[in-house]
Amino acid sequence: QLQTFETLDRKQIPSMADDFGWCTWDAFYSDVTPEGVVDGVTKLREAGIQPRTVIIDDGWQDVTPLKVKHQQSTLAKITNGGGNKNPVTSSIRSFFKRSIVALIGSFLSFASKVIAAYYDRIVKNAKYDSIPNRIWRKLSSTVLKGELYNYFENETDFARQLNGFLPNVKFRGFEVQKSSNDAEKQSTNESAFGRTAEDIGEVESNNGLRNLVSTLKNDLGVKRVLCWHALHGYWRGVSPFLANTITHQPVGNVMLDRNTSSTPPINTERSAVSPSDSIPEHS
Repeated sequence: QLQTFETLDRKQIPSMADDFGWCTWDAFYSDVTPEGVVDGVTKLREAGIQPRTVIIDDGWQDVTPLKVKHQQSTLAKITNGGGNKNPVTSSIRSFFKRSIVALIGSFLSFASKVIAAYYDRIVKNAKYDSIPNRIWRKLSSTVLKGELYNYFENETDFARQLNGFLPNVKFRGFEVQKSSNDAEKQSTNESAFGRTAEDIGEVESNNGLRNLVSTLKNDLGVKRVLCWHALHGYWRGVSPFLANTITHQPVGNVMLDRNTSSTPPINTERSAVSPSDSIPEHS
C-alpha cells in the first residue's frame, strides 16, 4: 500500500551478500569495545581472511542502568557487626563468623554450580513439560525466584533501556592516530568554518564511532560498517529520560508489577514455549 518495499521474491540480492562479513556478537557480546573491533579485524586479516562487512552488534549504545556486580553478599555483611570491646571475645566471635561465612559461602558456591550444570546439561535440552522442565519451573518459581530476578536485573541486558542516541562512553572516546600533516590540515579546515578550539574538542569527543568506522575502512580494508539497533530502542525500550527528551512530556517508567527497580515481571514458570503457543510457519 505504501509502495516502500518489495517482497522477497522481487528483491535484488545486495552486493554485500558476496562478501565475507564479521559480526562482533559471538566474540564480545555486549562488552564490545572499539579496540576489540579493530583487533578482531586485524587478526582476521593476519590469518588471510579479509572482512568486507563488519557488524558492530549490541554494546555500543548508551543504555541504562549499567551492569552492577555485587561485590559484597548479604552473608558477608554479618562480619561488620560486633561492638564487644573485649579483644579475646571479639576475636573468637570474629573467627566463628568468618568460619560460618566461609562454610556457607562454599556450600552456596557448590550448590550454584550444581544448579547451573543441571540447567545447562539437562533443562536446556529437555522437552516442554518433561520432568526436568517441571522441576526447573518449580525451582525458578520458589527458592530460585529471588536470585533469578537479581541475576536478570544486574547481570544481563534484558532490564536495560536506551538512554540516548549517541554512542556510549566506550565508543565516544576512540581516537584515530593522525600524522602531523593530517592534524594541520584538519586544523586549517576547522578554522575556515570559524569553529573555536572548544567547539572542535566537544565534537571530537563524540566522534569515536566515526573514527572507528574511518579506521576500519581506510586502514583495514572494510567496505561497510553496520550497527545493531533494536527497533524499539533497546531490549526494554527507551528510558523515561529519553522519552521525556523526545516528547517533552513527563513519561512514567511503565511497570507491570513491582519486582525490581528496572525489571518487569518475569514469568518464571515457563522455561519453554508451549506447542500450542508456537508461531505459525507462514504468518
